[in-house]
Amino acid sequence: MFLSSSMAFGILFFYSSLMVIITGCGLPPAPAPPPAPCCAPPAPPPPPPCCPCPPPAPMQSCCPCAAAPPPSSHCGGCMFGARRRMYSSASLRKYWRSKREIDMMKVNEAIATQKLQYINVTEVPCPRAEWYSPMRKVLSMISGNPSASVQSIQAKLLHEHDSKFLVMCARHEQFGGESVVIPSALQINSSGVDFCNVNEQSIWCQAVGIIS
Repeated sequence: MFLSSSMAFGILFFYSSLMVIITGCGLPPAPAPPPAPCCAPPAPPPPPPCCPCPPPAPMQSCCPCAAAPPPSSHCGGCMFGARRRMYSSASLRKYWRSKREIDMMKVNEAIATQKLQYINVTEVPCPRAEWYSPMRKVLSMISGNPSASVQSIQAKLLHEHDSKFLVMCARHEQFGGESVVIPSALQINSSGVDFCNVNEQSIWCQAVGIIS
């Protein structure tokens, strides 16, 4: 019984001492929380790269990503390329317009300074000698008929020379009635040699080569 009382007293003393220690020193401090991570905002994403697209086909977008939101203002995007192409096109049109004006000025100067060598048709009635024989042959076969002479000479020259001609015929006395090749009432001037005048059987005919 005494042992049990001693043991009880010892246990009571132990717990009392423990309570005193706890009350005097306090509980051990709780562990400190880990330091909070840096709260700086994340870095912004880099701006999208510029899109050096080639010139688009008509009625098409200049960038393959046209459906995406427009890029930031740092590189202009498709609109910048469109403006640049617009300025290039305007410069090109201005260049060609200026070139055409210069070419026209050169042509006008050449025409103004060109010295035309006029031919005296009265002295040289038929520079194209190869036309003279077929025309004279037709007139010798058709006497006194200007209408038939025009058609026959046109067909003859076209057949032999495969070219285009302007042919006119009239009775000789209607333009002066003289025996010369060119009737006196006609005043003819030429700066080329593609013509021939023939007087045969009282009919005067003239054939002129046509370029086109």
